[in-house]
Amino acid sequence: MLNVEAMPPAVADWLRWRYRRTQIDRQSEALWLRDLLERLPERLAAAGPRPAADVEAAPLGKGAGACWTVKDDAGQGRSSRMRDDVPKAPPVVRIKKHGRRGRPKTQDAGEIELRDLMEIYRENRAVLSPMLGQCAGEAERLAVLRALRDFQADPQESGPRAQWLEYVRLLRVT
Repeated sequence: MLNVEAMPPAVADWLRWRYRRTQIDRQSEALWLRDLLERLPERLAAAGPRPAADVEAAPLGKGAGACWTVKDDAGQGRSSRMRDDVPKAPPVVRIKKHGRRGRPKTQDAGEIELRDLMEIYRENRAVLSPMLGQCAGEAERLAVLRALRDFQADPQESGPRAQWLEYVRLLRVT
């Protein structure tokens, strides 16, 4: 018969746990005998003698052997409750580019731009007159003239070319 009370506490807990696993859960005599005959003596040798009842009064020296003590890891524990809070990152500040979604509002033409657009209108009157007659308002007329100006400045650029062709498709008179 084993005296569990005379064993070191860690070994006694391990032995109780192994008994539950090998005798109650699995009901394996072979595993229980292996634990008793092979693993228990190894654990007892590794643990050292059981500490005295009064641990503070026990002399600690060279030949005192292993002694169980409670470490004070309050600041370094594994539990997140024991550690200090991690500082939070400042909130991300997003910069607004436009007041609202979508294309920006069409701006009124200045005096110099209006003069340039009227010059484009005079040069392309035969094409533009029927198209500008289909426009709903002044802003749309300015948009058509600006699209033609941008297209004529660089016909190979895809953006202005697509914009001008879209106006031609929408406003052409057949």
